[in-house]
Amino acid sequence: MSFRMKLFFIFTLIIIILFLITGILFFNQWKNFSIKSTVSNLKNFSEVNSTKIIDTYLQNVTNRTFFINREIYYIKEKQPLLKDILVVKTNGTTIYEFSHLKTNYKREINDFIVKNAITFETSIDIIDNYLVVIVPYVDKWDRHYYSNVFMYDLSGIHSSINKYLIYFIIFEVLIIFIASIIGYLLSSISTNRLEKVVSAAKRMEMGDFETLIVLKGNDEFSQIARILEKSRKSIKQYVEKLNLTIEKLRENNILKDQFLENISHELKTPLTSIIGYIDYLKNEKLGQLNERQKEAIVKISNNTLKLNELISSLLLIQDKYKNKIEKIELYYILKEVCSSYRDIIDKKGLALECEFNEYNYILLSERDKLFAIFQNVIGNAIKFTDKGYIKISVTELERKRVRITVEDTGVGIPKDKTDKMFKRFVQLDGTKTRRFGGVGIGLYTVKEFLDDMSGDIKIESEINEGTEVIIEIPYIKRTKKEKFNLSI
Repeated sequence: MSFRMKLFFIFTLIIIILFLITGILFFNQWKNFSIKSTVSNLKNFSEVNSTKIIDTYLQNVTNRTFFINREIYYIKEKQPLLKDILVVKTNGTTIYEFSHLKTNYKREINDFIVKNAITFETSIDIIDNYLVVIVPYVDKWDRHYYSNVFMYDLSGIHSSINKYLIYFIIFEVLIIFIASIIGYLLSSISTNRLEKVVSAAKRMEMGDFETLIVLKGNDEFSQIARILEKSRKSIKQYVEKLNLTIEKLRENNILKDQFLENISHELKTPLTSIIGYIDYLKNEKLGQLNERQKEAIVKISNNTLKLNELISSLLLIQDKYKNKIEKIELYYILKEVCSSYRDIIDKKGLALECEFNEYNYILLSERDKLFAIFQNVIGNAIKFTDKGYIKISVTELERKRVRITVEDTGVGIPKDKTDKMFKRFVQLDGTKTRRFGGVGIGLYTVKEFLDDMSGDIKIESEINEGTEVIIEIPYIKRTKKEKFNLSI
């Protein structure tokens, strides 16, 4: 939930509660005032007319009922709420009743009359919907023998109050709607400046350092905006300097790459001729050699081949960003790599097995880079294995990925060095008297090329127990093929 919505609900809730409390208090005050005002008026009315009734009762001994009924009719015409009038003695005995009102609360009314008929003050009580007013009659000698009991029906007043209660509920529903509007306006006003600050921060997050951040005022949001504007200027200056530095580095890198590519090609050209003449000498096509000369030629040939391999690796690295993507069949690229090592395998007396499942997988890659990956991994397996076998197996994984495992029975790698083998210029034996040659960029190149292909590589090995190199590469499709086992 956004900050604006939280404020909206808080403001709306506060306004609704305030209006509800105010409305309820006002309604109760109005209700109490209405009832008290009515009771006060009816009390005054009763006191004004009470003496006439008693005087009529006392002065007319004959036809008393006729005269008192007539007087009460006149009084009732003045006050429609009046339902009954009683004349009682101070002991509570009723000596006259006008309409003999029937109610379920007759007993409670009688108890109130008996209790208060003797008092010299006007007594009032509301029993259910009836207002009972007892007005004492005191003669000119201050004697009190009789009281008038006026009974008024207040159900009409209560109905009127209930009708206004319905209006009050409708009014409160309208107040809730108005409170929602007011809450929305207040939340919008409160969060508008905050949202501007958030918007400015998001623009900076997205890399827009050109748009000015301006928020007028002296509140906290304005202070934050000024801080962001200072940060924007600082970051913009830093980015501009960084872009200049990157551009210079890019230009230097291009020059370096061009130089490295040119020098590699320049070295490759004469080296090819050198290798050719060394082959002539080894094969004694230019004349017979003695044993010491043959040994020297072999050393020259080995070092020349190493130098040629190094230059080839450098050229491959230079081609890293040159896209020559094509569809390549995994089986044929592995077969080509295995075939290139046939002579070395025969010379060392090793067994090389390439075991596939029934599918041939089509990869999307550059042929030279894919060839270099397997050439480096399989070449290392052959280089570091003096006896036993090299086994290449292919298995399918989920999500259209294929696993190529190269297993050997060679010298192995310490567990603490397996992760370091993918770093540039790292070798298993870095001493000058090391047994195995190389410059330490083979596996680094393999890792770089596999990263470009969304592939992965890891090494599992133990000293004198052999090594297992696991490569995982995505494929685009597979073709059904009979299961085969190719041994060289």
